[in-house]
Amino acid sequence: MTVRETHRRSAAIELPPLHRPPALVVAAYIGALAAAQWVVVSVSLRAGGVLFALLLLILLNHAAVLRIRDRGGELQLALALLPILRLSSLLAPVPAAPLLWWFAMAGVPVAIAVGLAMSALQLRPYDVGLAWGTGRVGQLIIGLLGVPMGLAAFELVKPTELTIAWNARDAVLGFVVLMLFVGALEELVFRGLLQRFAVAAYGPWGIMLTTIAFTVLFIGTGSRTIVVSAAIGLVLGWLAYRTRSILGVAVARGLVAYGVFILWPHLLR
Repeated sequence: MTVRETHRRSAAIELPPLHRPPALVVAAYIGALAAAQWVVVSVSLRAGGVLFALLLLILLNHAAVLRIRDRGGELQLALALLPILRLSSLLAPVPAAPLLWWFAMAGVPVAIAVGLAMSALQLRPYDVGLAWGTGRVGQLIIGLLGVPMGLAAFELVKPTELTIAWNARDAVLGFVVLMLFVGALEELVFRGLLQRFAVAAYGPWGIMLTTIAFTVLFIGTGSRTIVVSAAIGLVLGWLAYRTRSILGVAVARGLVAYGVFILWPHLLR
């Protein structure tokens, strides 16, 4: 291992302490996320979208004020990515696009937001877990866990509609799209950025905070889906924390999505 690689691994592992936001403030933000998601599924998509937009503005302003005062703001900026994630999915033209292209269209604004956040916080790729962490073999094993996890998620949730066709083109295209926009991108948001700063502020409890924030965005999808999502989020969060890398968990998350949306529905039905 070169000196540069050693420095990068150390930089990815060592999380500098952050200004610790009051727990009630963070809880209020996550509660607001949950409330906005509930409004989307129970009241009105437009009203819920407005609430997500307002929450985004509040988080960005809060982060900006804290950054100006040199009192942190990293966690608030990472939390601001969640309303963006939800708004992009609400605004993507669902009726006019196949599901695979919908994932891509919804993911592009999030990818841009992630790039801007990393630039604002002066983060390098290995700062957000884009490094091998404890080793290539370990990350490969973690990634392959997505196969049985996807099967378990499919059996427990039992999705009722097959929205992605089973043919060679969609099987390959679906793998690429889901790996990039569900696996890599969403894990970068949740485990790479949000969990990084949550753990820096609250220690291992930051894993639970990230898992809760991850889970509330599944409100309205059914109790089984919420429980399964929480379990997957907690496992992936713990693995990312222990290995100081998101490479394996990104692959696992992508394989879970691929299994639930494409592979297992067609193989087991």
